[in-house]
Amino acid sequence: MRIGYDEQLKLLHAQIAAIGNNVIDAIKNVSVALKERDKKLAETIVQNDGTIDQLEKTIETQCLKLLLMEQPVARDLRNVSSALKMITDFERIGDFASDIAEIVLEQENDEVNLDYGYISEMTNDCVGMVSDCVRAFINQDYSLAEKVCKWDDKVDRSFHAMKLALLSLIQHNPAAGDAALDLMMVAKYLERVGDHATNIAEWTMYAITGVHVKAN
Repeated sequence: MRIGYDEQLKLLHAQIAAIGNNVIDAIKNVSVALKERDKKLAETIVQNDGTIDQLEKTIETQCLKLLLMEQPVARDLRNVSSALKMITDFERIGDFASDIAEIVLEQENDEVNLDYGYISEMTNDCVGMVSDCVRAFINQDYSLAEKVCKWDDKVDRSFHAMKLALLSLIQHNPAAGDAALDLMMVAKYLERVGDHATNIAEWTMYAITGVHVKAN
């Protein structure tokens, strides 16, 4: 019976990897859409958000199945309960990528670069954070989860620097005000991606130790 439970846990980890990879692809693709003003790619990102939503439901069902089985030990239960928590964070990250794609679709001023300032750096950091928090959960790697939590400070610094850069942009080019507002929204969405990746890392740390400690 325990073998059957272990197989179901492996399936859960595979599903977490799947939703994580879909979220990572969404962030990578929206970065490209921003740089290249690729509306077709932006439309694809919005459409694919439904796949992430469906994966969330599939994982939720798998978690409930595991909770109803009779073989779990304490660490198993922490893994399952952590997975239930973190899938909400994955789904929200997917939503933020879709929201950024919507900004690309609504942009009409081709003269203003949407990849201004710290956006590329923030997207790269977000991809790294999500990638590492997925690996940390799958491999039960506490140190890697800790690294993700600390990494979020860098994303926050980039966000604050981005705000200062946008103020300077508006001062020197008032006509760019609308584009600056769009950029501020993009930066805020990316900052929130970092927050949700940190949440996932924190739940991974809980799954390993049984102690839920907030990084901030």
